[in-house]
Amino acid sequence: MKKYLIKMKRYLILMLMVVAIVGCEKEYVYEYVIENETGFDVTIEGYDRIDIQGLMIDNFLENAEFITVSPHSNYSVIKEMGFHAEPVGVFNTTDIDSVNIIFNDKKIIKQFCDKATLRSCEIERNIMGYETSSYIRTRIGRSSGEKEYRFTYTITEQDYNNAIPIE
Repeated sequence: MKKYLIKMKRYLILMLMVVAIVGCEKEYVYEYVIENETGFDVTIEGYDRIDIQGLMIDNFLENAEFITVSPHSNYSVIKEMGFHAEPVGVFNTTDIDSVNIIFNDKKIIKQFCDKATLRSCEIERNIMGYETSSYIRTRIGRSSGEKEYRFTYTITEQDYNNAIPIE
């Protein structure tokens, strides 16, 4: 009986260690917000540009994502970070390296570059530059010992004025 109790005690200690390790997973959230301050419907097209024999082709067939933001409203997505992290930003995939910002199907801002991701490009008002001055970063809380933030990108009338007409 004594051997049985020792085995059970060891088993219980092992189970408590497993629960403690699994319970220590760091999980926290970031919120990404796109605010539309204009009087126009804004569609944000995220897609992958591919290099075919030195020619860059806009690939809307695979992994393209579309976000629509009504006039004077916003779009928000909360992403889990830490141990079970989701892709950073407003899109659901990491394959997006180019973005079109379209105003009422009349004007467009195109953002793309030759680097692996648009996030690492130096583009004025880069919609994928979450850690740049293009976004307002606000601390929203703390969870699992980590700071949680909201990243807000604002589409303005100035953006509309700087957009080019769609032909």
